[in-house]
Amino acid sequence: MTMLVASINLVAAFLLTFIRARTFHHLVIGVVPALGAFAFALASLLLDDEMQAGVAQVIALALLGVSATLARKLPPRTDLFGGKR
Repeated sequence: MTMLVASINLVAAFLLTFIRARTFHHLVIGVVPALGAFAFALASLLLDDEMQAGVAQVIALALLGVSATLARKLPPRTDLFGGKR
């Protein structure tokens, strides 16, 4: 379940970042936390210990929240080009 949520968030972060801003800086800000969440969700699937898997899932969910917050706060594309498209 965590892997599904992380995958959906990763795709959403990519799409939202490309829609809002098209610079590399904004791409990194919007997508890196989602990639981290994806990695932690994958790690939680591979870990045998339930405690370690639970910690990895909590970290993944925290990174999902960070990614969603940062991607939402990106300026619109018009701000990057001085109000012109």
